[in-house]
Amino acid sequence: MAPDRPGCGRSTPAPQRGIAGWPADHAALLDALGAQRAGILSQSGGTPYAIAVAAALAERTIALAALGPVAPFDEPASVRELGGELRTAVRLARHAPWLLAAMLRAFSRAAAQAHRLAALIGGGAPVHVVPETAAFGLVQICAEALRFATASD
Repeated sequence: MAPDRPGCGRSTPAPQRGIAGWPADHAALLDALGAQRAGILSQSGGTPYAIAVAAALAERTIALAALGPVAPFDEPASVRELGGELRTAVRLARHAPWLLAAMLRAFSRAAAQAHRLAALIGGGAPVHVVPETAAFGLVQICAEALRFATASD
């Protein structure tokens, strides 16, 4: 089972909910599946959510593994360790979220144009380019960047 956080993938956005709300959702999913315990595998920005579940539901968590983990960026040392693009996104999320949204819209348009160009060059061969802004949602990306850039709940 690979659940999406609220607002990710095709799930319903829940901007008022943060990382601390995820363990209750995870417990409800385990209950619905009739599972007493499960392992957790997280990727990238899902890592803080997975850690929250493992901490809150330790008795129901067999193991936790993280792929390309991302930590909340409310500590200056965490931000210094980021790559240039992500460091810029975190700073914009804190100080100019409107500018981050504009940049992500431009990125999304550029990715869509690159997809069309690749299809033309490829002679009609299938091309699978899914910009993160299309799969994740522009509003959700901005909300996640802001959530990770400010104090965690």
